[in-house]
Amino acid sequence: MSCYGIKRLPESLTRLHNLQTLKLMNSKELLELPRSLKVMKNLCFLEIESFRSLLCTPPGLGDLIYLRELSIFIVGRDASHQIDQLKELNLGGSLSIGGLENVSNTEDAKKANLITKNDLTSLGLLWTDGAEKTHSTEYYEELLQGLQPHHNLETIRIKSYQGFNFPNWMSALALQNLKKVCLESCRRCEHLPPLGKLPSLTDLNLYGMDSLKYLDDERYVNGEIPFPVLTTLSISDMPNLVEFRRGNSVESFACLKEIEIIRCPKLRGLPFLPTLRGLDIDGSISATLLGSLRFLTSLTSLKLSHIPELAAFPEGFLQNNNALEKLRIDSLAITTLSNVLDNLSALKTMDLCRCNHLEFLPEGLRNLGSLETLEILGCDGLRLFPAATMEHLSS
Repeated sequence: MSCYGIKRLPESLTRLHNLQTLKLMNSKELLELPRSLKVMKNLCFLEIESFRSLLCTPPGLGDLIYLRELSIFIVGRDASHQIDQLKELNLGGSLSIGGLENVSNTEDAKKANLITKNDLTSLGLLWTDGAEKTHSTEYYEELLQGLQPHHNLETIRIKSYQGFNFPNWMSALALQNLKKVCLESCRRCEHLPPLGKLPSLTDLNLYGMDSLKYLDDERYVNGEIPFPVLTTLSISDMPNLVEFRRGNSVESFACLKEIEIIRCPKLRGLPFLPTLRGLDIDGSISATLLGSLRFLTSLTSLKLSHIPELAAFPEGFLQNNNALEKLRIDSLAITTLSNVLDNLSALKTMDLCRCNHLEFLPEGLRNLGSLETLEILGCDGLRLFPAATMEHLSS
């Protein structure tokens, strides 16, 4: 069913007693499911493509003993919505558990029996953002400890966790197969779990980690390489992040190809990243971070957006990045591009957007022999277009 624009499903849906699969697509506005869903005894798969508006899940879902996939379970205050409803369900695929602030006590977390659900590949553990904090940090830490998943897990998302520390099961010993980690709005955590030691981790997303200063401050021995197979990294809204690693003496991020950095104003710079291809920086940054780009000689795509304090690029900017193929500069206060384009012989696409203080395009534009696409959008201060220079852009 496509639920586009639908907020509630009718109770009459539950008369389909032989239904085994219920898949709800385009369900961003869906507020609730039929309350008597538990009578659909043959239901095996309940998949909800998007559940961001869902207020609650029906009571008594634990009665659906044949259920093998359940996209979302929201913990409520009464017994029929408590987390122990999951204990007998042999769930696989993807499961998100919302409303964790409503778990009655830390011992109840273990009753969900997540550690026995060996077919579960993706798990979301979600507290409601902005919910009243009625418990101590120790309570949150014990609760998360009790939600340990099976070691077959490949993806985990933790949102709005209010503890200081992550549980010890978030280590390489317990999660050998973990490929993707998303930690969102865990604002009290000053240290991450030892993610750099996860042997299968390829995708790391961190959002709103207000207290975090380092992505990695672990010690490594016996030739261990931090983040050995990580390929994609996204960090956003990290006001106190200063470095990727505490000290850069150990080789790390050997396979990293894509980085997104959004609103990380204190980040000092990037380590040596020999395989990096794409870099996207959005929001205020330090001058030293921008200067460190000259060492990213393998970079093929660069996007710089919404950096209000940047009036000029540092000396030597992009002079070593002769592999760069795509460049997008958006909403910067720069007044000139002089000496920026001189060595970009591989550049194929350049976008200049909303740089209202830019008055001229530089003579260096004529050096872009590989340029195929040039887009200039909303640069209202541009006074002169170098038509003669265009004759040199043979590509």
